[in-house]
Amino acid sequence: MGKRCRWAALGATFALLVAACAAPTSSQTSSSATAETTGVAAPTATTATESTSVESTTDELAFADTSSDEGFLRPPSDGSCSTTNHSSLVILHPTTGEERAALPLPRPAQTAIVEESTAFIAFSWDQDQRPGVGAVDLTTPSAKWQRLLNSEPENLAIVDDALIVVSPEDVRALDPETGEDLWILDSQFDLRTVVVGSNFVFALDQVGVHAIDAATGVVQWQLPIDRPDTLAASDTTLAVASATRLIGVDIDAQTRQFDIDVDRSGAGELWIASESIVHELSTTVAPGGGIAAIDSKTGREIWRSTTLGEPVFAGADTLVASTANAEPSPGAPFLLFGVDANTGEQLWETPSTAQSFNAVIGATNDRVAIIQPHEVVPGLKAVRLFDLHTGEMFWEVSTDIDVDGAAISGGNTATLFASSRIADGDRGTIARRGTDASWWTATTIEGVTHPPMRAPQGIVVIAGERSPVCVGRSVGQPVIQTAVLGATETAN
Repeated sequence: MGKRCRWAALGATFALLVAACAAPTSSQTSSSATAETTGVAAPTATTATESTSVESTTDELAFADTSSDEGFLRPPSDGSCSTTNHSSLVILHPTTGEERAALPLPRPAQTAIVEESTAFIAFSWDQDQRPGVGAVDLTTPSAKWQRLLNSEPENLAIVDDALIVVSPEDVRALDPETGEDLWILDSQFDLRTVVVGSNFVFALDQVGVHAIDAATGVVQWQLPIDRPDTLAASDTTLAVASATRLIGVDIDAQTRQFDIDVDRSGAGELWIASESIVHELSTTVAPGGGIAAIDSKTGREIWRSTTLGEPVFAGADTLVASTANAEPSPGAPFLLFGVDANTGEQLWETPSTAQSFNAVIGATNDRVAIIQPHEVVPGLKAVRLFDLHTGEMFWEVSTDIDVDGAAISGGNTATLFASSRIADGDRGTIARRGTDASWWTATTIEGVTHPPMRAPQGIVVIAGERSPVCVGRSVGQPVIQTAVLGATETAN
């Protein structure tokens, strides 16, 4: 395929996605997880402190002059809210947590992505201002362009030289430099799921699947299916389900490989590994949970387990599951398992106080971060970083931060993030644990709305209200807004 594709992070709570364009990695040899603590600290969510780290490439990076007042179009304040700059993009120094630069934003929606030195951010409805998407030059930082739309973007992706914007009403490609339309595909029905691959955009609505050429926006072929509920795709395989019916399609040949009934949990997720399609078992088969995998080419069932439940697809060919339990009691101990999605082999296991859905807060193709209440100290949480394929634990750190998720980068470094559950005081927290056991924390004046993202300029944090919380800020009908920062709205 050879094309560049990157998905946005989805929301403030960590969502584990299998990128359709990710290259699969082979599972490593099984080994038991280590239970020893390799370094415990108990930092508090206060101010950023100095620390050292191997990541020092941005130490001498200078930001351009930010004296210009040009920025994004934002709704005016009527005096009922505590601040007009209720949302912002902040760039933090990766080794100290120091704020390096900031830019006010409209209220952010659920998705954002960083590509090289540009951040693309979806905006939500706010005080009668329409939603849309905007681009930020991170070297300044300053607004490059802003595009107003008729519905709130739900996903963003970069494919080659296009920004793919997915909303319930349509899928469109924008020029990343100007925000102008390259193509638009409207749907007669609300789009239920959209998956972006290397060559195609697959859109699922209530009548079937539409395969859209990512370069032109032209629908190349369609797969009619009655009331489909779930879609998943890799570079070679498309899987679409309706209740217990499961269809597999060879994308290159554009042919159905199978159309079968399976013991599937209706409307449940599908995961595609290099050789298999994984689904959860129906509760009529496994009341306590269960997982099954079928061959992605033939539809033949490869393996199933009624002792594993709550699957989280963490890597290209590895999922994390927990002990299946029909009636879990509060505080009951669980085991977490690393499982080869193609064979069902259990690669490792480790004790946990929560099921995998709550325990896993971040993952890459070879690392997984897990959180659970501290075993000794009440009120603290233990965050652990493991090798996804072997279960080897690289480090453990204790914290009093209510962590929502973790963004894992190279060198076994994890950036934890949390949104406050209270109305007063600091509204969000960022914490970073480096390879050399260094640790810092920083806070934002509003809730952290997206997992932190890495850029050459530092760690990009988007903070703001996910929903209106003050008097006078409300969601309403759109007002007439057209040309904004060089991107012209096209009436639909």
